[in-house]
Amino acid sequence: MRFFLLNTWRTGALLIVVVVVVINVFNLVQAVPPPPAESPWAVVDPATRAELRLATLRAKVQERGLTGTIGYLGDLPGDRLNDDHQAVEDYYLTQFVLVPLVLDLNPSSHGWAVANLRIAAASARVPGGWKIEEDFGNGVLLLRKKTP
Repeated sequence: MRFFLLNTWRTGALLIVVVVVVINVFNLVQAVPPPPAESPWAVVDPATRAELRLATLRAKVQERGLTGTIGYLGDLPGDRLNDDHQAVEDYYLTQFVLVPLVLDLNPSSHGWAVANLRIAAASARVPGGWKIEEDFGNGVLLLRKKTP
């Protein structure tokens, strides 16, 4: 009889411990917030932001079969690009996204150009002799040199 009572006591104690552990785990799971969902609006690094911003431009450039070197037009002229760190970052990130194309800060020597404008209005920055082939919004343009 003594053995039976001892086993019953041990079994009961073990059952109580298991129930307490299950309740604690359940409460802990409810207290921990779920991990943040991946979202294009929650991007923090500049390279990913640039890839998302320029994705449609990259697709169109590939669709048109543009290769080699094309012009680049930013908020500042090419000779003043180093005056603003944001302009330099925009240039290199655009170059990164559009690889294998090479972007030239002198767009006049090319038939196509990319405009990556943040502060200037598109119509104010498009030089004479160029037309907007496609406007991707958010200051991203594909430009083509007008043929005489």
